[in-house]
Amino acid sequence: MNEHMSDHTNEHTCKTIRPLLALRPEAWSDDQRRQVQAHLPNCARCAAMARDYAEQDRLFDTGMPRVGLAVEQRASLLSQVERERRAYDMSKKWQVVLKSVAGAVAIVVLVFVLNWIFSGMSGQKQAQPGAPAPTATMTATIAPSPTPVSAVVETPVAAVSLSGPIFAEQLALESDLPATACIRSDQALSTMVFSVTLTWRALEPVEADWSYFIHLVDENDQLVLQQDGQGDWPDQVCGEGQSSEGCVLVTEHQVFIPGDIKPGEYTLFVGLYDPVTMARASVRGGDGAESRVAIERLVILGSDEVTPSIGFAYGIQADILLDPNRTASMVSDLGLGWFRQEVRWAEIEPQKGRYDWARLDAIVNACETAGIRLLLTVIGSPAWARDGEPGVGPPDDVQDFADLMAAMAARYRGRVHAYEIWHSQNLASHWEGAPLSPHDYVQLLRAAHQAVKAADPDALVVSGGLSQTPGNDANWALDNLKYLEQMVAEGLVCNCDAVGIHADGYANPPDAYYQDGDFDPAREAFDDHRVFFFRNTIEDSFAVMKENGDGDKPIWVTHFGWGTVDGLGMETPQGQGFFGDIDETKQAEYIVNAFKWAKAWGHLGGMFLDNLQVSPTRSDFGLAYSIVRPDGTPRPAYTALQEMMVALDTTP
Repeated sequence: MNEHMSDHTNEHTCKTIRPLLALRPEAWSDDQRRQVQAHLPNCARCAAMARDYAEQDRLFDTGMPRVGLAVEQRASLLSQVERERRAYDMSKKWQVVLKSVAGAVAIVVLVFVLNWIFSGMSGQKQAQPGAPAPTATMTATIAPSPTPVSAVVETPVAAVSLSGPIFAEQLALESDLPATACIRSDQALSTMVFSVTLTWRALEPVEADWSYFIHLVDENDQLVLQQDGQGDWPDQVCGEGQSSEGCVLVTEHQVFIPGDIKPGEYTLFVGLYDPVTMARASVRGGDGAESRVAIERLVILGSDEVTPSIGFAYGIQADILLDPNRTASMVSDLGLGWFRQEVRWAEIEPQKGRYDWARLDAIVNACETAGIRLLLTVIGSPAWARDGEPGVGPPDDVQDFADLMAAMAARYRGRVHAYEIWHSQNLASHWEGAPLSPHDYVQLLRAAHQAVKAADPDALVVSGGLSQTPGNDANWALDNLKYLEQMVAEGLVCNCDAVGIHADGYANPPDAYYQDGDFDPAREAFDDHRVFFFRNTIEDSFAVMKENGDGDKPIWVTHFGWGTVDGLGMETPQGQGFFGDIDETKQAEYIVNAFKWAKAWGHLGGMFLDNLQVSPTRSDFGLAYSIVRPDGTPRPAYTALQEMMVALDTTP
């Protein structure tokens, strides 16, 4: 008996730590390292495996090829151990079968006895048609999460449902699928390693010894590479009061991609198969594939695809159509090197394929003559692209927008230096006629990015600047940071050269970082949330990028500023009380200090001030942000900004 228990323990130990031994020790977590150290002395087979793997690592260190001999050795070892483990698993399966048969016999006998006892009793209850289905108690764990959250849910057996794909009606894949990642090819490397983490849940005892396969497929659905591995699945289901540890398994997969892989878009799929019969497990749900599920979208960038280096972009925007040449000259006199101009698609292409470039030609020509670079912000679909609906909403077909961007980039190749694709797409006012959707926006951005790069590879593509809002309503406004997180998950960084944000300061200093409470009790509003602070918006947006491993992607503030009605002879607009909280002197101070802080901080690619001037006929809040009065005379901010740029040019 003791000898049998020892064999069972050793077999379970070998099964537990065997997958870890197939990894190099530096890939182990602290918990995995302690697990190996604790169990390795009790398993002679695993100790032999560890010695063989150590020998492979020694071969790696001497410079011998990592692919070929090493893979053969590892496959042979795993095959040997797997054959021995299957023999034990088969005996285990027979034990389960015998126990099930015995249990079934016992139930039949018990039912017969009970029926005999109660058959003569009056008031016998008959089964009623339509009675509720039996219920099963399930423990649902919300994952992934730093701390798993469990809840016991009473659910009819027939009504149990999961949103993710389910393999062989036994294993549910709970990971968020598919994600998107970018990899730059490197021909200097024989292979590049890409890691994938998957979370599985056992819906019932997993008797089959499923192995898994991973496929990398190109845009033409051609198989580029395949990797196989062995699973180590849970052998029980979560029940009432049980810990989730027995039914949830997190698997780590390293995909070895050739260093000379052709740039393009690829998809990673995962599936399960029986290593004995080679039959694949069926899949229910997911992306509709019969035997595999997409787990990752990979965008392979060419080794020569680099973002052009432009330094820090000091920029501004204005109503340049008032007088393109004069406005461009004023920007140049300020010492700023960039100008941002919003372009309405509906005005450029009133009918499909018929373009009116006249006004845009005048702007491009004026900026080129003044020697300043140009960022065009393109927004607003024409009615023909939105089923007859006018407004500032997205097109029904993103290809129509891509066609516009291709024509624009080709016409102004080398003359327009950057394109911002939409802006404020997290507000319903700028995404009319459709629910606010990071997924839909990234699809638009992707199509535009490809079109621009095909026509003018040197032009920069900037994602639309997100407006500052704490909103949480897809029909009105979505929080800018949460929207950014979702854009990143949808593949944002693969489809732009810089990430656009808006960072107005309201009446708060540019170096102030809001923590909590009322920042300035002397003011009535606009100082009690992070969205009202210039620095919070920028640093928090960078934190989102960094947490997702994209901290190197430049951030462009395509709209910022401080508005004041001081010196304009106008009343503070209703609902814009912050325009009365600072004067023209503070406006000048905040704008200059914002540029200085941003440049010194080091994670921004540029900033565009709102604004130089607006039409004299306008009396809305655009005037409050201007640094030139309606009569053409400069406000203090104009002079201060000009002096700052002169100092930058003369600083050694």
